[in-house]
Amino acid sequence: MIKYLQTILLCVLLTNCNHKPMKKFDWLAGGCTPKNYPIHLYTGNYIFEDGNQLYIPVPYKGDGGGWGSRGTTHVVGEQYKPIPIRLTLYWMSFAEKKWYQGSWELPQKKIIALFEKGFIDRRTNKKDNYTKIVTGMAPNGVVVVWLSGAGYVKEVARFQAEEATWPSMEKLMPGNPTISKEQYLSLNSTVEAYLAKNGIPTGLWDYYRIRYNWHPKINLLDEGTKLKIVASHFFNGELETWVVGLIDGWETRAIPKRCAIHWETKLFKYTTIITLDDRTIFNTFQTAFGNETNQRADFTVTLENRKVKDVFLQIGAIKTPVIPKQIKQYKYPKKNAPK
Repeated sequence: MIKYLQTILLCVLLTNCNHKPMKKFDWLAGGCTPKNYPIHLYTGNYIFEDGNQLYIPVPYKGDGGGWGSRGTTHVVGEQYKPIPIRLTLYWMSFAEKKWYQGSWELPQKKIIALFEKGFIDRRTNKKDNYTKIVTGMAPNGVVVVWLSGAGYVKEVARFQAEEATWPSMEKLMPGNPTISKEQYLSLNSTVEAYLAKNGIPTGLWDYYRIRYNWHPKINLLDEGTKLKIVASHFFNGELETWVVGLIDGWETRAIPKRCAIHWETKLFKYTTIITLDDRTIFNTFQTAFGNETNQRADFTVTLENRKVKDVFLQIGAIKTPVIPKQIKQYKYPKKNAPK
């Protein structure tokens, strides 16, 4: 009997060892779409190891916040949650008048490692953590998952959805079962005009995921100026923020969409925002790197006389000019400057 009890106890201990408690983090679910490509997310959920799930909020026919944005926030469930193991989606792409669906295994270990590592908060210079897991849905069944935090967005997965069948209108719109398919598919005039002009760019969101080995380099030529923060939004939806002393090394990054440079003098704080056109900047990177994508480039911005003097990509001694789409600059007295 004693040996039998010892055997049972050993089995229980081994079982408990094999079922370690799931690590939990403080995060919320988010969803987004590219601007002017609205969707109806009929069902969208993160699935946990225990079978529970958390729905993904996306506004019906809304603009979705833009590719990679934090999207809509719904505070539901427990504050601390495990990392999901699976993603399931079923949605209507209004631009295409098509339904898409899919179920995919999430890279849970990768996500846990990123949550544990965190990043440096630009405001405090201290370690901070990601606070959202965001899923983006684009035309042609493109699905991308990011982690999002204050000043950082990191892509963690790319999936491909399949075309799906239409549900019945009664099932689709139970609160308005008499709505016609034409009424359901109707969009506002602004979106209709955009789609009529631009159509549906096949492969665009994968094109935006192209990466090169580069980092930002900011030259302040005026005496008494001091660099504080540099933030770059990328075309693939990512966001990265550097504080002084932490713009370190080269890394394979997506191509920048917008670069915000925060700097100051003795009396004033400045924010310089450089916005880039996708075709122009992608061609610039291609010209600079050619077929040698393993090279290292400095994305250099020079400011002189309190304004942008020039922008260029530099590889070795070769400089390739960057033509901004727009440059804006804001100036604040230090005592009233936003933090």
